[in-house]
Amino acid sequence: MASTCKSAGLVAMGSDSYDEGTVNRPEGDPEQRANVVVLSFGSAEGAKAVMRNLVNVGRRGGSPQPTKIEAGAQDSEAFSTSDSGVYSTQVTMRVDKVVISVWGADLKQPSDIQPIAETLVDRVKRASEGKSFTG
Repeated sequence: MASTCKSAGLVAMGSDSYDEGTVNRPEGDPEQRANVVVLSFGSAEGAKAVMRNLVNVGRRGGSPQPTKIEAGAQDSEAFSTSDSGVYSTQVTMRVDKVVISVWGADLKQPSDIQPIAETLVDRVKRASEGKSFTG
C-alpha cells in the first residue's frame, strides 16, 4: 500500500505480516508472528522524528526491557517483554529517510526477530541504491 501525506513529510508507507504457521512447529509451541511497517519520508530529519515517536509509543504499558538487535541500520532501538518465556519484541530502525518497525510475537527469544530486521534493512539499502533484491 502506498500513500502520500504531509505529516512529518511522509512520502510512502507499506505494511505486511508473517506467521510461522504449522509447518515444522512442534505441537503446543506458540505460533511466531511478525508485523512490519515501512515508512518513507522526504527527509532524514522527518524519519528521525517519527522513529523517536514510534519508540516512545511502543514502550508504553508493561515493562519492556532493552534488547540488542543489530541489523545494519543507522539508528535502531529494540525492546522485549516476556510472558513465561515467550517474548514479544519490537525493533524500530532508520535507514536514511526510511523507518522500519517490526513487532514479533510469541518468539522463543528476542533475537528471533534478527533475520527479519536484517533482511528489511538490506532491502531498503538495495532499493535506495537502485539494486535488485536477488543479486
